Amino acid sequence: MERKRQEVMVIAFVAVMMTVFAAMPITAMSEYASPEHKAPLNVTSLTAAEEDITSMTIVQELETQELETITFPAGTYVIPMDDKQNDIIRAFGFLAKVLHQNATIYRIIEPPDITIKTSSYPAGTTYSGGPVLVMPEDSAAIASAQSVFPSVTVDTLNESFTSNRVFRVEEPTDILIIYGRWAHTQDVLDDMGIPYTMVNRSDVEANPSMLLNYDLVVVDCPGWAGSPPAEVQDKIRELVYNKGGEIIFTDVALLDLVKIFPEYNIKVVLNVDGVWNCTTHNPPVGLTEGEFPSQYYGPANVMIYTEGGGYVFSAVGPGVRVILDCQNYSGDYRILAAYFNYGRGIVEGFAYHPQEQVKVGPPGPGTGDPNSYNVSCIFYGNKFVHAAKPKPTPTPTAVPAITPKGLIALIGLLSAIAVATISIRKKR
Repeated sequence: MERKRQEVMVIAFVAVMMTVFAAMPITAMSEYASPEHKAPLNVTSLTAAEEDITSMTIVQELETQELETITFPAGTYVIPMDDKQNDIIRAFGFLAKVLHQNATIYRIIEPPDITIKTSSYPAGTTYSGGPVLVMPEDSAAIASAQSVFPSVTVDTLNESFTSNRVFRVEEPTDILIIYGRWAHTQDVLDDMGIPYTMVNRSDVEANPSMLLNYDLVVVDCPGWAGSPPAEVQDKIRELVYNKGGEIIFTDVALLDLVKIFPEYNIKVVLNVDGVWNCTTHNPPVGLTEGEFPSQYYGPANVMIYTEGGGYVFSAVGPGVRVILDCQNYSGDYRILAAYFNYGRGIVEGFAYHPQEQVKVGPPGPGTGDPNSYNVSCIFYGNKFVHAAKPKPTPTPTAVPAITPKGLIALIGLLSAIAVATISIRKKR
């Protein structure tokens, strides 16, 4: 009787397991499984070229974007990031200054846009572009920032407001620029009023561990032109994956991005010298909701200049977000700005020199578009006022993804066990 009870238990266990596995969707079984099996979100209306990108792109939630639900009381400071902002470029420097005063800022991640009642709009109006809020108790930090950035618009809430799409930033971003001969991110940061440290490639080569002392590293064009030293590659991956830092590559330095992160199947090709009609995307291509790197308010179409001899994205693999592309880049579809999650951090690439996106050159020939520089600064600025939150390092147990073949094999194995058990019982 005892043997029979054991046999029945084995058979019952096998049957239950078969039922569970048969009912389980063919997806990754843990957050550590391969990203190819993550389920996509709903997508927006796309062009044919963007549909190709979306078909390859895993549009899962950005792991580094932790949104909260927070109620803001009347008197909360509001820094507009749309047409209600008098100085959108210096607004990022203003926010950096607030953070340097040990205050916390809260950005509303849009779309969807919010409607709030403020001192300037007591009846209520829509605020777009990811407005930033600062609690009333941080009035001293606001006053300090206003003394340095008087051109930046600051308003206050007339009544309390609650949002479930709040992105909290508690620390200023420590920025390291690796000097580039052609791309000069330092010029943009100077215009914004954001502090940074700048070093040469040789400094990083002599001490790659220095990268780990910063929240954000910019590898300016040309970077290592696709041949970064192995130890530099390792420290870049460690900065992003383990520490939750962020890294930006510009123009020719996109070759370094491709070299360091080959698993994202990103392809770059030689660019064409010229000014191009590009499209901004907030949310990114394929998503229905915005993320903090994609925040933007302004014309959907802007002119962007690419200096010949550089590189642009021709294709991106799973998990890569596209925020700026061109449907007719000398006859081809090309991507000019994109980012992706890598571990706890973010990797971003821009296929142009940020300081050259001015209406009238120099630098560059001029785009003829007054919005070009705003786009360059906004997409940059979204990263310049975000520092990674330190988190304890988990010790994950990797669980392999269940593939259709693997599931069939598993069911077959369990079935064989069940048959063998029944057979043994009959013989006895």
